[in-house]
Amino acid sequence: MLIPVIGYKFTLLGYTVVYFLLFLIIKKTLSSPSDSEYGFVTLLRMASRELKTSLRNLRLVFKEGGDYTDWCIGMSVRGFGIAMFGPILTIFLVNVLKASKPQIGVFNSIAFAVRLAGGPPLGVVVDKYGPKRVMIIGMFLAFIHTLVFMISPELSYLISVYVLSGLYWAFINSAWFAWQMNLIPKQRGLYAGLLGFINGISWAFGPLLGGFLGDNISLVISAVISSSFVLAGIFLIRRVPETHAE
Repeated sequence: MLIPVIGYKFTLLGYTVVYFLLFLIIKKTLSSPSDSEYGFVTLLRMASRELKTSLRNLRLVFKEGGDYTDWCIGMSVRGFGIAMFGPILTIFLVNVLKASKPQIGVFNSIAFAVRLAGGPPLGVVVDKYGPKRVMIIGMFLAFIHTLVFMISPELSYLISVYVLSGLYWAFINSAWFAWQMNLIPKQRGLYAGLLGFINGISWAFGPLLGGFLGDNISLVISAVISSSFVLAGIFLIRRVPETHAE
């Protein structure tokens, strides 16, 4: 709704301001006295010194990660498929269905509302039945979402499709951290970074491939390839145990 009134630049600036306020809230309310020992620049220097060693030892880290490494790979393959669909979704929404900016905003708000509302009850389900089945259900819903989106004949159908989008993210987000903590080795910082590294590569290059295929082949074929990666992620992650075997 803001874009037609104040333009893209100021709307994006608002996003930046909100994140700056969030930074101040965290700094003033969640930081402990020990956090002040390391400044931002100091942490960057420490990280840059560790980068070469970390990359050199990456193969060993993968090997020693065991079940957790397998989980990271499954999550990242899933992430690659979902990331691929981002540009395809945008092109289909704007160029094919001719959605306006306020309509796109409403659809995203619906998805986010479902995502928020679904989190607490699904968290209870995770505590009761474990994170694995909740995660797999979420990934399966993501697989369906990709295909259903592309067969939507008009904008009114997208309300239910975006509800599905919010639902699959609610399932995934409710189970993600719980399952990760069940599997992660003792060097939690290192292995949390491993997930960020693999998953980050997926989310960096997935949109590039999705956009390229969408422009040069077809949106439908690109969506099918995207859903295939999500499905492959499901098969990979099904083999991972719910908790790390001692």
